[in-house]
Amino acid sequence: MFSSILLFVLGLLVLVFGIVLTVLRADILVRGAVSLATIFGVSPTTIGLTIVAMGTFTPELVATIISTVRGDASLAWKGRWGERSTSPIFIG
Repeated sequence: MFSSILLFVLGLLVLVFGIVLTVLRADILVRGAVSLATIFGVSPTTIGLTIVAMGTFTPELVATIISTVRGDASLAWKGRWGERSTSPIFIG
């Protein structure tokens, strides 16, 4: 009983730590991207759209790479097909 509670608390702490770390790293990434783009004279709208596009594309890219490395090419194709067919519907 005690070990299951301990594992639950430990898992909860790891989850909270992961969320905090993700938020802090995302903030650093966005600030760096804005600074770099501002140096090159890119408009704030373009900066924002690019960051959002990369944020939505990156998980799909990682899932495709992992499934390909694991030898499941069908999953990689399904992910790309699903993304390509639903993005125009939901985005525009």
